[in-house]
Amino acid sequence: MIAARRPWIGTLFCLALALSALAFSREASWRAVRSGELASLLAGQEFADGAHFSYQFGRDGSFSGIALGSAVRGSWRVARGQFCWTRLAPPEEEECYDVEVNGNALRFLRFRSEAFYGALSRRLVPEAK
Repeated sequence: MIAARRPWIGTLFCLALALSALAFSREASWRAVRSGELASLLAGQEFADGAHFSYQFGRDGSFSGIALGSAVRGSWRVARGQFCWTRLAPPEEEECYDVEVNGNALRFLRFRSEAFYGALSRRLVPEAK
Protein backbone atom coordinates (compact mmCIF):
# COMPACT_ATOMS: atom_id res chain seq x y z
CA MET A 1 0.00 0.00 0.00
CA ILE A 2 2.78 2.45 0.90
CA ALA A 3 4.74 1.62 -2.25
CA ALA A 4 1.69 2.42 -4.39
CA ARG A 5 1.44 5.95 -2.90
CA ARG A 6 5.06 6.92 -3.45
CA PRO A 7 4.62 7.95 -7.11
CA TRP A 8 1.96 10.42 -5.97
CA ILE A 9 4.37 12.00 -3.49
CA GLY A 10 6.81 12.70 -6.30
CA THR A 11 4.02 14.09 -8.49
CA LEU A 12 2.79 16.34 -5.71
CA PHE A 13 6.32 17.56 -5.04
CA CYS A 14 6.84 18.40 -8.72
CA LEU A 15 3.50 20.20 -8.86
CA ALA A 16 4.36 22.26 -5.77
CA LEU A 17 7.75 23.12 -7.24
CA ALA A 18 6.17 24.20 -10.55
CA LEU A 19 3.61 26.40 -8.77
CA SER A 20 6.36 27.99 -6.69
CA ALA A 21 8.34 28.76 -9.84
CA LEU A 22 5.24 30.29 -11.46
CA ALA A 23 4.59 32.46 -8.41
CA PHE A 24 8.24 33.57 -8.36
CA SER A 25 8.19 34.46 -12.07
CA ARG A 26 5.04 36.55 -11.58
CA GLU A 27 6.59 38.32 -8.59
CA ALA A 28 9.78 38.95 -10.54
CA SER A 29 7.88 40.71 -13.37
CA TRP A 30 6.72 43.59 -11.13
CA ARG A 31 8.85 46.71 -11.41
CA ALA A 32 8.89 49.98 -9.52
CA VAL A 33 7.34 52.90 -11.40
CA ARG A 34 9.86 55.70 -11.80
CA SER A 35 8.92 59.11 -10.47
CA GLY A 36 8.98 60.69 -13.93
CA GLU A 37 6.51 58.21 -15.42
CA LEU A 38 4.05 58.00 -12.54
CA ALA A 39 1.92 61.06 -13.39
CA SER A 40 1.66 60.17 -17.09
CA LEU A 41 0.80 56.57 -16.19
CA LEU A 42 -2.23 57.60 -14.07
CA ALA A 43 -3.51 60.83 -15.67
CA GLY A 44 -6.66 60.23 -17.71
CA GLN A 45 -6.89 56.61 -16.57
CA GLU A 46 -9.32 54.50 -14.62
CA PHE A 47 -7.90 52.22 -11.93
CA ALA A 48 -10.15 49.44 -10.61
CA ASP A 49 -10.08 45.99 -9.06
CA GLY A 50 -13.35 44.84 -10.61
CA ALA A 51 -15.20 44.49 -7.30
CA HIS A 52 -14.31 46.91 -4.51
CA PHE A 53 -13.23 50.19 -6.09
CA SER A 54 -12.98 52.17 -9.29
CA TYR A 55 -11.12 55.49 -9.44
CA GLN A 56 -10.77 57.92 -12.35
CA PHE A 57 -7.63 60.07 -12.26
CA GLY A 58 -7.89 63.48 -13.90
CA ARG A 59 -5.03 65.20 -15.67
CA ASP A 60 -5.60 68.18 -13.36
CA GLY A 61 -4.70 66.20 -10.22
CA SER A 62 -8.28 65.38 -9.20
CA PHE A 63 -9.80 61.94 -8.82
CA SER A 64 -13.29 60.57 -8.31
CA GLY A 65 -14.85 57.16 -8.12
CA ILE A 66 -16.56 54.52 -6.05
CA ALA A 67 -15.07 52.61 -3.10
CA LEU A 68 -17.11 49.88 -1.42
CA GLY A 69 -20.31 51.36 -2.84
CA SER A 70 -19.67 54.96 -1.71
CA ALA A 71 -18.69 57.93 -3.86
CA VAL A 72 -15.19 59.28 -3.28
CA ARG A 73 -13.31 62.28 -4.65
CA GLY A 74 -10.14 64.15 -3.92
CA SER A 75 -6.77 65.16 -5.28
CA TRP A 76 -3.62 63.27 -6.22
CA ARG A 77 -0.01 64.17 -6.94
CA VAL A 78 3.46 62.69 -7.24
CA ALA A 79 5.83 63.59 -4.39
CA ARG A 80 9.28 62.13 -3.67
CA GLY A 81 8.68 59.41 -6.24
CA GLN A 82 5.44 58.28 -4.61
CA PHE A 83 1.76 58.49 -5.51
CA CYS A 84 0.03 60.65 -2.90
CA TRP A 85 -3.69 61.29 -2.59
CA THR A 86 -6.00 63.17 -0.31
CA ARG A 87 -9.63 62.15 -0.14
CA LEU A 88 -11.96 65.12 0.20
CA ALA A 89 -15.18 63.11 0.37
CA PRO A 90 -15.08 61.33 2.72
CA PRO A 91 -12.29 63.46 4.21
CA GLU A 92 -8.97 61.77 5.02
CA GLU A 93 -5.38 62.92 5.44
CA GLU A 94 -2.92 62.52 2.60
CA GLU A 95 -1.50 59.03 2.11
CA CYS A 96 1.51 58.21 -0.08
CA TYR A 97 2.39 54.91 -1.74
CA ASP A 98 5.17 53.34 -3.77
CA VAL A 99 3.77 52.02 -7.04
CA GLU A 100 4.77 48.92 -9.01
CA VAL A 101 3.58 47.93 -12.47
CA ASN A 102 3.19 44.63 -14.30
CA GLY A 103 1.60 45.19 -17.72
CA ASN A 104 -1.59 47.17 -17.04
CA ALA A 105 -1.75 45.96 -13.42
CA LEU A 106 -0.64 48.26 -10.61
CA ARG A 107 -0.04 47.63 -6.97
CA PHE A 108 0.26 50.34 -4.37
CA LEU A 109 2.58 49.62 -1.46
CA ARG A 110 2.67 51.30 1.92
CA PHE A 111 5.41 50.45 4.39
CA ARG A 112 6.64 47.82 1.86
CA SER A 113 3.34 45.94 2.00
CA GLU A 114 0.67 45.80 -0.68
CA ALA A 115 -2.18 48.13 0.26
CA PHE A 116 -4.29 47.61 -2.86
CA TYR A 117 -4.07 46.19 -6.36
CA GLY A 118 -5.94 46.71 -9.61
CA ALA A 119 -5.68 47.37 -13.32
CA LEU A 120 -5.54 50.50 -15.45
CA SER A 121 -7.83 51.22 -18.37
CA ARG A 122 -8.52 54.33 -20.44
CA ARG A 123 -11.40 56.47 -19.28
CA LEU A 124 -14.46 55.93 -21.43
CA VAL A 125 -15.83 59.43 -20.90
CA PRO A 126 -13.51 62.35 -21.73
CA GLU A 127 -12.79 64.87 -18.99
CA ALA A 128 -14.69 68.15 -19.04
CA LYS A 129 -12.51 71.10 -20.01
